Amino acid sequence: MLEAAFCLHTLGTIAHYVDQNPSQAIEHYEECVAIYRHLGEKYYLAQTLSKLGEAYQLLGQTELTLKYVNEAYQLQGEIGDRMGESETLRALGMTSFQTGDYDVSLNFSEKAFVIQLETNYIVGQATHNLFKGFMIFMAGEIAQGREWVEKGLAQALDVVDYSTQAWCYALLAWFDCTIGDYESAEKNLQKAETIETDPFRQTGAGNPFLRLHINFARPLYAAGNGNNESAKRYLLQPLNLALITSSQPYMTICSALAAILIAHNGHLEPATELLSLAQNQDRLAIGWEDYWELLNQVQAELKANLGPASFEAAWERGKALDLKTAVEGVLQEFAASGE
Repeated sequence: MLEAAFCLHTLGTIAHYVDQNPSQAIEHYEECVAIYRHLGEKYYLAQTLSKLGEAYQLLGQTELTLKYVNEAYQLQGEIGDRMGESETLRALGMTSFQTGDYDVSLNFSEKAFVIQLETNYIVGQATHNLFKGFMIFMAGEIAQGREWVEKGLAQALDVVDYSTQAWCYALLAWFDCTIGDYESAEKNLQKAETIETDPFRQTGAGNPFLRLHINFARPLYAAGNGNNESAKRYLLQPLNLALITSSQPYMTICSALAAILIAHNGHLEPATELLSLAQNQDRLAIGWEDYWELLNQVQAELKANLGPASFEAAWERGKALDLKTAVEGVLQEFAASGE
């Protein structure tokens, strides 16, 4: 039976990270979990439960994500699996991040980091530094955020962690686009896209979210170079995944970029409303936008072209919008324009 469970776990991992089919992955993981429960095998049960929770995260089922990941964490504490605990704390941190609980997310991540330092778990440290840098950048400390991501990249290169390397390069490209360094952004994007990740050694919830970061940096780059139709096409996957997972931070960043693209199409009041919606989310998710050269330029143009009264009226309407409903509308509009 152990052999069957191992095979089911492997099939689940392939469906999860290679085929990007979380529903199929869940079927395999649940069969695997049933066997490990029957055998009383706690170590591999905890590993599978953690992956099961992350697969549910890709379907936006946060309650089930927390159920299985918390069970994994309790089991790992019982058997003294410290490295496993750190990975599960990281998963809890990512779940909190998705729901917009940024302080809670960072707290889980820091607890994981303590264990990773104690156990000299370099792969885990690299992932921690990547996510910490990302969150610091999002909050507006863009130089410090970059330093943490570069530290994570150096560690990932040292231990040949391809998944974390790709995430780091994608984020560095995003950071480059924010300050208008499109030459450096293109180099980092090329590096991110040419890395072949290992399906059995994934960062975070795996390739779907890695692809989100690449596909968000790509439209940032395209929009900065005036290729707005390309930017819309690249933004479809991040928009879709952000909606499926009900991700507060990713819906927020997507809506800000969408506002720029809508403004370039001449829809000035809808663009202003969407930009207002994005700018009135949690400060820990939008601080970086203060340094986003293209966004600041577009916002100034909207104010100048609409005039103070019309701009302020649209801005006030934007504050009242529902984030998920607005992002659903953007996805429908962009998908239709590409047909």
